[in-house]
Amino acid sequence: MPNGQWQQKPDYHKALELYNRIITEFKKGETRYYEDAKQRIKSITEATISINVANIFLPGSEIEAYLSWRNQKKIDFTIYQIDLARDVSFNKNYGAGNWIHSVKVSGKKTVKSWSKSIENLDYMPGSETIRLEEKLPAGAYIIEAKGDKSSNRDLILVTDITLVLKTAKKQ
Repeated sequence: MPNGQWQQKPDYHKALELYNRIITEFKKGETRYYEDAKQRIKSITEATISINVANIFLPGSEIEAYLSWRNQKKIDFTIYQIDLARDVSFNKNYGAGNWIHSVKVSGKKTVKSWSKSIENLDYMPGSETIRLEEKLPAGAYIIEAKGDKSSNRDLILVTDITLVLKTAKKQ
């Protein structure tokens, strides 16, 4: 590094070359590394996006989300206002963790939309914190990040109400 210190930097191209060698030179069962090599190739080459909102926000406060990606050229963001009581339904097709993908956003009010271009396309994962300049009024919102081949969503909840639940062994 310019300051004289060192850092490790993964070489994904070389890693792909070595993993591909394993799966072409060996058949399944001939080496214990075969399945691991296939999985590593998939994780290096697959296009992924993750958007996470870690907090509940007070009205008028700064909204923050965490974005991570891999193998994306451009990411389009859209924030939709939703009604949790009307728009969310739990069914057997979506587990408890995937309910947000069952919310239909077509026809919903678009609060904001923008795009981000990605410069580094060398299989290198990227991440950043997104801060919204606009202050959102109380309500529920879905932030959606769409890339070339993948997308992800999370809930932005803006409220001045909270509920605390305390449980004990017998209470």
